[in-house]
Parts: sequence; C-alpha cells; structure tokens
Amino acid sequence: MIFGNLANMGEMLKKVKHMQEELKKVQAELNEETYESSAEGVKCVVSGDMEVKELSISPVLVKSGDAGRISALVKEAVSSAMHEAKGVAKDKIKRVTGGLSIPGMF
Repeated sequence: MIFGNLANMGEMLKKVKHMQEELKKVQAELNEETYESSAEGVKCVVSGDMEVKELSISPVLVKSGDAGRISALVKEAVSSAMHEAKGVAKDKIKRVTGGLSIPGMF
C-alpha cells in the first residue's frame, strides 16, 4: 500500500511540475500582451503583468483645466485596462490549472 501511494505521489509531482512550467509560459505571454482602454480623451495601455505602459491625456482635456474630471477619466481608463488584463490572465491561468484555485494568482 505504501509503494502505491509513493507512485501516486510521484505522478502528482510530475503533474505539478508540468503545471508550473505551463504557468511560466503563460506569465511570459501575459508580459508581452497589452490592453488598452480610453475614456473621453484619456488613453491607458497596460501589460498583462499589470504595468502601466502608456498614459496619455488629450491636450483639449488638459486645456479644460477641470482637474476633477481629468482625475476621474484617468482612473476610469486605468481601471478598465487593468480589469481587462486581469480577466484575460485569470482565464489563461484557469486553462492551465484546470480551474484549481491557487492562492495569490488573481
């Protein structure tokens, strides 16, 4: 009985190692992908690893001088791009893990 459990554990460790390798590939893919969102003259581009790559505000919006509106639009654009990136990452990771919930992974 003990040897049977050891064989099962060995097989499980192989599966875990394979899953780790696949997760590394997914993370590398995500780091290369970008997600863009815009809100009334504010554009935000984030990478799949949740890094803001670009943030632009139209000159017309800047000239308006409405700091509160600009702030709200920046927040909206950044939040939307991050939300999209997280959603894609979650789906890709779910495919690798078979739906297994791994703490710290989105």
